[in-house]
Amino acid sequence: MRGVKNLFLIKRVIELRRMGLSYDEIILKTGTSRSNLSSWLSNVSLSKKVEKNLLDKKRKHLFEARNKALIVLKHRRDNQETITELEVDKTLSKIDFDKNYNEALLAMLYLGEGFKMKSAIGLGNSNPDIMKLFVGLLRSVYDLDETKFRIYLHLRYDQDDILEKKFWSQTLSIPLNKFGKTQFDKRTQGSETWKDYHGVCSVYYYDAKIEKRLTIFQKSIINRVLKIGRKGG
Repeated sequence: MRGVKNLFLIKRVIELRRMGLSYDEIILKTGTSRSNLSSWLSNVSLSKKVEKNLLDKKRKHLFEARNKALIVLKHRRDNQETITELEVDKTLSKIDFDKNYNEALLAMLYLGEGFKMKSAIGLGNSNPDIMKLFVGLLRSVYDLDETKFRIYLHLRYDQDDILEKKFWSQTLSIPLNKFGKTQFDKRTQGSETWKDYHGVCSVYYYDAKIEKRLTIFQKSIINRVLKIGRKGG
């Protein structure tokens, strides 16, 4: 009796397969195992139409599975980012951003991004926030003579010199009369500039004492950190 029932099940499985059902669909309808299906259907021939339908189903399933995986991955990344932001906020809350700390930040920013020259310091970037940070730290640490600023823009060929000068003047709170001659990249002629790109802004401040102090500050920070690292090792 059991053998007859088993033969009936095999016949039903083959029938469903030839109708174009996938393994998962057959399992739902019959309750049989995947290993049994692999054995029973290994030599079953299918029409080209059924094979195509099964292939389409497989591709659709893979596409949906990938999308679900991407959604899960995004949620995990978002959750991890939120956790990291909270941890960073907690760390920053313990830091007193006083004049001394700001000078150390300025020294390291200048070390990594700045133009190294005598009697002046400078930094160039296309990111307005980085340039605001550089100028803001300078103003918070030193008693500046604002007339010693000099700004130069490096723009793509299709950009408007006047508009971009106004943008950077407002962003950095530096008057337009401190802007020098703009340089245009001729290699970009014929290509359209992407939205929200305002070129590279280079800010120079001419003061030999500040330049010397920041240079010494950088070396002192590096030496101290390296000593801590050697002690820790």
